[in-house]
Amino acid sequence: MKQHYTHIVLILLVFCHQKAFGQKYVQDYITDENINTFTDWRDLGGARKLRMNKNWHLSLMKKIDHYEKYDSTEIVKFIDSLASLNMNETFHFLTDLCCRYIDYRNKNEMTRMAWILNHYGGPQALNKYYLKDSIQTQSKDLYTIHAEVYNAMRDKYGRMMESSVYLKKYIPPIPPPPLPKEVAKQLSYRIECDSALLINDNNVNDIMSPWQILSLNRQLKTRTDSIVAILLDPLISKDSMQMIQLVDELIELKTDASNCVVFTMLFRPIVIHDLNYFNQLSGTLSFYRGYYAVNKHYMNYQVDTTLEYYDFTSKVYLLMQTKITECYYCKPKTSKQMVKMRMDKVNVSKMDRKILNIIERHGNLRKFGGFQNYHLALDTILKDVLKLEGIEDATYDYCRTKICIYPGYTILGVRFTIDSITIDRCYHIQLGYSNSSFFVFGYSIPFIRKPEKLRGNELFSRKEWAYCDPNFIEEEREICNPQIEIEE
Repeated sequence: MKQHYTHIVLILLVFCHQKAFGQKYVQDYITDENINTFTDWRDLGGARKLRMNKNWHLSLMKKIDHYEKYDSTEIVKFIDSLASLNMNETFHFLTDLCCRYIDYRNKNEMTRMAWILNHYGGPQALNKYYLKDSIQTQSKDLYTIHAEVYNAMRDKYGRMMESSVYLKKYIPPIPPPPLPKEVAKQLSYRIECDSALLINDNNVNDIMSPWQILSLNRQLKTRTDSIVAILLDPLISKDSMQMIQLVDELIELKTDASNCVVFTMLFRPIVIHDLNYFNQLSGTLSFYRGYYAVNKHYMNYQVDTTLEYYDFTSKVYLLMQTKITECYYCKPKTSKQMVKMRMDKVNVSKMDRKILNIIERHGNLRKFGGFQNYHLALDTILKDVLKLEGIEDATYDYCRTKICIYPGYTILGVRFTIDSITIDRCYHIQLGYSNSSFFVFGYSIPFIRKPEKLRGNELFSRKEWAYCDPNFIEEEREICNPQIEIEE
């Protein structure tokens, strides 16, 4: 018995290892421009293995790939049988290799397969099953037939060919470097901040207020904060000499916060498109002898002060470029993110439970006549949700572009009010084909079920899939009913 359990544990560990370290692939569209960048026909979307399918197309493709084992008559029959399947996969496979420009100077598996298909009756099979023999092939050479089928297929099925996909290796994006501990700590206190970004010449003009600099604090905890607040406050009367003294004192402090203010305001290429507090402070530091104070406190009068103003500031600017330190600023959250943050704080578990119960109650599609009538189940769910107390509005994302309608997914958006806060809640509904699963080390491992026990005739959702999305209903109705502007 112990040995039996040991084998089960070893199998699970191997499976988890493959899930964790196996190569991941993503889909992308095939175009005339990138078709010749592929090296293997097995990467084409038409050559993928289908679930709950005997995959006759794959066995035919493998036989065609080993054409040297068969005579030419059998290869022609294989290609004809491949086209006769009338599957999306076989259509895209044949049109990608017979109705796109293939550069045969590239010697690889894909060009080899394209040559076999075109040489052993691929265009004739497309003409037979997709063009209904509209092109006469008698007394025509192979190149003429290929050219006529090429043009006719692209004219008739060009839109379908645009949906051809291929599999490419997923390369995860390079994660940004971790924030310094002090910056991460400052960011945690700013609930209005979405992220902290390193200030550079490219993003400095995105800053609207000096208080976005993370080392500054609106609560005026340091002398640097107080000086910045005084310089920006128009209600505090200050003459020119007081302004010069304040600027000189700010630069003399040489703290992390004052360094960030000085280096960002005086030694970054700031372009003034519209007046705001950030470029206002930058202009104040520059106008009230900020560069002279930098020459005094940072450079010990290294630059001659008798020079013309523009020559003097240019030399100070160039010499200080090597002394600029790293500073971070707060990228503020959008208004939608702020609204979502308020929504997420509200306890919506009671409403979630009611709506998920309705989805589960009408999830069995056999009551509606099978999966072909899944839209009836969705309509019934929507009607029952609208009958719930407190529900103000609800809709589906019917007009969103999706890869597959069924099996696929849809999102139900519901609006209700709790504690005087309007909540826009979205519920992800899976449409058919899902195994139950359990999780090991964060990886989903499906239960092995027989095909007839798969949840192919079911709509279902989970609490973990629900989320808040402000204005979801308005955005979906805008997609379905776009405002058409009539030119006068």
